[in-house]
This record gives sequence, structure tokens and C-alpha cells, in this order.
Amino acid sequence: MKNQSGFSLLEMMISVAILSIIALGLSSYMSNLYKQQQAAHENIEIMQLKTFIHSIAIDPESIYTSGDIHTEENVVEIPNNNPKNMPIDYQ
Repeated sequence: MKNQSGFSLLEMMISVAILSIIALGLSSYMSNLYKQQQAAHENIEIMQLKTFIHSIAIDPESIYTSGDIHTEENVVEIPNNNPKNMPIDYQ
């Protein structure tokens, strides 16, 4: 009898099948994890909007006093790089 080393075809097929099952399980897990992350992100955005709407309902003037709007102190003038006022083609 010859002394053969290596794997038989059956052993290779079984190992590929096992690895395929593991890969399928991991991809399913990652897909579910991604969906949960998206749902959590959407819930955070909803909570932020609810908080904003609630703060506006309590004090409507607060939108004018927050630092998010442009006032004369924080407006930056953008120089006109188009001295001839030619139409700009954005294509």
C-alpha cells in the first residue's frame, strides 16, 4: 500500500460545507446587526426631533436665540470671484 499524504476529495467537500454553513451564519448575524444599528439610528433621530419640537412648543422664541442661526456677528461675506457677473455653468 502506498503512503499517501493529503486530503481526500470527501474530506475537502465536508470542510467546504462546514465553512459555508459558518459563513452563512456570520452573514446572517451581520445583516441582523446592521438592521438593528439602522433602527437604533432612526430612533435617535426621532428622539432628537421630538426634543426639538417639544422645546419649540415650550419656548417658540428659542429658535431665534440659539447659536445655530446666522446673525450679523457670525455672517461671513463670500467674495465675488465672478467680476463680470457672468452666468456660471455648473455642468
